[in-house]
Amino acid sequence: MAVFNFELTRTYSTSFEIEAKNQKMAFKKFQSLGDEMYSEEMQQCNVIEESVKGDKYARICTCCGDGMNEGYFDDYDYYCSEKCLHTEYTAEEWTKRYEESEELGGDMCYYTTWEDEEEYEYQFIDGELKEIENLFLNKVNENLGFR
Repeated sequence: MAVFNFELTRTYSTSFEIEAKNQKMAFKKFQSLGDEMYSEEMQQCNVIEESVKGDKYARICTCCGDGMNEGYFDDYDYYCSEKCLHTEYTAEEWTKRYEESEELGGDMCYYTTWEDEEEYEYQFIDGELKEIENLFLNKVNENLGFR
């Protein structure tokens, strides 16, 4: 079974009042509150935004729509697995395309991996695969009433 990562992000502001003789003692009390402090925070906080972020991906599979960090490239179509690749090409057709591509420099079709986080363009957020670079702009437009 595969393992997927998630990050819960909340944006809010919370104020606490802690009785103490000085700032240093107040900070020690603050650190020791633990679960009690979290419960109090949840009662006081005004959540502005909450999202669940999952794994990041470099590309999206043309066939199934899943995110991918490795797979097959063919003239700007991407396939995450042999199963998806073979919905478009038989094994023999792919081998022929690959060999022709190699003769011409190998840029038309190949298998690759994207490992550099700078290449990641998509992230699983709130149950959907979304473009990372457009997330901020989309949120600003949504807050301004544009869709």
